[in-house]
Amino acid sequence: MAVAIVALLGGCVTTQEQRIGAADPADQCRPFVVALDSSGNFFAEDIIKGAVIGASGGAILGGILGGNVRGAAIGAATGAIAGAAAG
Repeated sequence: MAVAIVALLGGCVTTQEQRIGAADPADQCRPFVVALDSSGNFFAEDIIKGAVIGASGGAILGGILGGNVRGAAIGAATGAIAGAAAG
């Protein structure tokens, strides 16, 4: 389940070309747009890392406290959401 969540979150990350379009040689502001857009990549990485760590920790705690696979799955989902929000 955690792997599926991480795969879905990874699909949200796009490249700079998809977000800001093709380079226009006449655009004097292009370097600033690229720099600003790069900050989005920085935060996306933190969100994905937080989701992975949260899902792992949630699955372990859910498995221990719940004592079954269902508890681990619920813990993984909850942990992934909390980790992504914290990231």
